[in-house]
Amino acid sequence: MTPDLVVNEIVASGLRGRGGAGFPTGTKWKLTRAAAGTKKYIVCNADEGDPGAFMDRSVLESDPHAVLEGMIIAGYAIGADQGYVYCRAEYPKAVTRLRQAIGQAERTDSSVRTFLARGSILISP
Repeated sequence: MTPDLVVNEIVASGLRGRGGAGFPTGTKWKLTRAAAGTKKYIVCNADEGDPGAFMDRSVLESDPHAVLEGMIIAGYAIGADQGYVYCRAEYPKAVTRLRQAIGQAERTDSSVRTFLARGSILISP
């Protein structure tokens, strides 16, 4: 699939963001893809500012590969070659599991190797 077809598929799906506004993901990707400039980034904001909210942490701890796959698909669709994950230092298990998943993916998944060869996925802290 071409990047434009991926964006169109996400638009047609009606997928929405996980934030409080529930912004349509396809619209965000379409606007980002069309934005001026040659350098674009994928950012996974896994910070949970709401007290008692653990949905981002839960996904990072239980299925970090899904997060990476989502970042890679989004990166391909919008033309990004570098990604960042922000995760609180208070979630060391999530950070460790995500770093492990990146290492596993680099060794076994050609799409991750391609994405990482063009740029990188950096984790904070």
